[in-house]
Amino acid sequence: MAFDHKGDIKIIESFVDVECERTLACNSLKLRFGNKRTYIWVDPPWVLYKSELELASANDCPKETEAFKEWSKALNPLNKVIFTAFEHTDSGDLNLIFNHEFRLFIPPACGFPSIKGK
Repeated sequence: MAFDHKGDIKIIESFVDVECERTLACNSLKLRFGNKRTYIWVDPPWVLYKSELELASANDCPKETEAFKEWSKALNPLNKVIFTAFEHTDSGDLNLIFNHEFRLFIPPACGFPSIKGK
């Protein structure tokens, strides 16, 4: 089944080659762009990769405070990166691609991320 996210895709296209910063709320990610009023909000499930190596998964987020701090360190590469590209498949998968070979995979199980555009 194809998913229709033409409006969202248009907004995401406007973020390509823009620096972004990551913030974390439990196991949800907020990627803020440019003036920081524009963002992509990603709820679980998601997986962060460096090349093909899995660095972190929303599903592995611990509830205990110290373990959470340790787990969240794996997300530090997204603290300040350039959003370089994205892939959206007919099956609904979304890959957000960043410099230094980082990739955030978002399966269609969670729907499409919330996006606040320009």
